[in-house]
Amino acid sequence: EDIKLSCIRNVEFKFRLVDQAGIDVMKAPFSGLLLFNNQTVCDDSFDNTAANAVCRSMGYYMGSIYSGPELEGYNNEQYQIGLDDVNCANTSWESCTYLYNEHNCGHSEDIFLTCIREKRFGMEFESNWICSG
Repeated sequence: EDIKLSCIRNVEFKFRLVDQAGIDVMKAPFSGLLLFNNQTVCDDSFDNTAANAVCRSMGYYMGSIYSGPELEGYNNEQYQIGLDDVNCANTSWESCTYLYNEHNCGHSEDIFLTCIREKRFGMEFESNWICSG
């Protein structure tokens, strides 16, 4: 039996991943600089639970923090630092506490994430899309 889906871009998400050019990451690997309301997120208290909560809030299955030489070339300084002391009790963003527009961070502490898509019914869904059918 055929299934018809109608999908629209969900613009309500506060988080997004951007590449070195500042463009939303829309294909695998889903890795980039984490932005919240177009501001960076500081690594103070940010752990794998927070990474999973953030990625899940963007429609992904799970996430992990990454670092390394691939981070060179990002122009983090073009953004203000928006979130600090992100602490999540579980993998739901609603369980997280944080400071917004208050921080003691530099851009060397910005969060870079890799988010992993979830497979459902044999299909892979891109993040930040709402589908019904």
